[in-house]
Amino acid sequence: MNILNGEWVPHCPNPGLVLEFHLENGFLEITSGQENRIFGYYEKRLEASSEAYYCLDVLFSADGVKDILRSVLCLVEWEQGRGADERCAQEIMSDFSTEGKSIRGRLICCAPYNTQYAKIQLGLRYASNAKIVFSDAAWSQVSPPESRRAKIGVCQWNPSKSGGKDDYLTQLEGLLQGAGEAGCDLMLLPEFCDTYEWKENFLSAGPLTENITVCTASGYAKKYKMYVVVPVVERDGNHVFNTSAILSRDGSLAGKYRKTHLYWPEACSWSLTPGDEFPVFKLDFGIIGIETCYDNWNADVCKLLALKGAELILMPNEGYDPLIIPARAVDNRVYLAVSSLAFEGVIYNARGEKIGKGQGPIQTCEIDLNERVPPFPVAGGSCNYAMGARRSMHNSISDRLYQELLNEINKWQNINESFMDMRGDISGELNR
Repeated sequence: MNILNGEWVPHCPNPGLVLEFHLENGFLEITSGQENRIFGYYEKRLEASSEAYYCLDVLFSADGVKDILRSVLCLVEWEQGRGADERCAQEIMSDFSTEGKSIRGRLICCAPYNTQYAKIQLGLRYASNAKIVFSDAAWSQVSPPESRRAKIGVCQWNPSKSGGKDDYLTQLEGLLQGAGEAGCDLMLLPEFCDTYEWKENFLSAGPLTENITVCTASGYAKKYKMYVVVPVVERDGNHVFNTSAILSRDGSLAGKYRKTHLYWPEACSWSLTPGDEFPVFKLDFGIIGIETCYDNWNADVCKLLALKGAELILMPNEGYDPLIIPARAVDNRVYLAVSSLAFEGVIYNARGEKIGKGQGPIQTCEIDLNERVPPFPVAGGSCNYAMGARRSMHNSISDRLYQELLNEINKWQNINESFMDMRGDISGELNR
């Protein structure tokens, strides 16, 4: 139903920062002056049903607005009775597209348990000399979105401890057969899963098409119609990479990721070259990204993949810090699946909870990419329903934070961060 008609109540939290509100001919208009630290919105209260799905659809023009995500507010605030669950009481629109000279925004949301009302808030903030005009707004109950289920398999397996090539291939085939018989849609193998004989360097590596591990996995991917991610050593010309090959359900190569942040021995002793791209891959059940082992110590890798749309991030590795992995899932509102040489294979949901099940080396879990529970159960958090916390990045008045981060990263002169230089100070603190 069209909700622009009828009563809308203007709100300006700080009366000293004046906005102009005009409601005429079914159009909502908000105009700001020279001050950019402004915040104001129209609000309408509507009845809503507990655990029902709703769609808010708006059409507006925005003159003088440089950043739609920062300055245009389209919110649903739920009003709940007693016994409410922990889900956030606010949901913020972040899906916008151009439509002629106007902008169309859309938000599908589910009313939390015991919801009685929805307060629709349409507003303007943090923009000087700007005007926003809402020319259409519709609110309707809709069917729940179709599930996007996929069964994910992870493992703990160290091929270097096998008894040679024949035993290695037997173990590899056992893992892939186990994943296939378990009905996995995707199986992730650990980092260096082709290294059954450890070498001083990897200069003898060949291309993916000649890699026995990739070729073996390709056959099982085709047999069980499952994706298999195979992290191996790949030669390309004079360079050797730590590469995760993605095999499609028909066994063909669907894509690859080359590790960008090498563990120090990989470069200085093992002859590897770092990659320099951060791709995401659209599979038939959703979008995935990959970060390999030491990549995960850099929080921005996971954030970038999530901002690019990754809903499930895979992390093959040799070992990992069990405190960091769930934090990455929580920060970026993604599922995160881990296969390891030394540690257990694990799968985390967006709340940082372990959800994998199984006995032996393989853990599996069926996930639904349309069910990424927000990690922060408090009202007002703008990153609850945004991949990579995209909306949270726009919750400040400017991009100063990210500009200063880049400036600090690019500094190189006279920066003393050596642990050895600081140990005297640390020893003094410990001895007090």
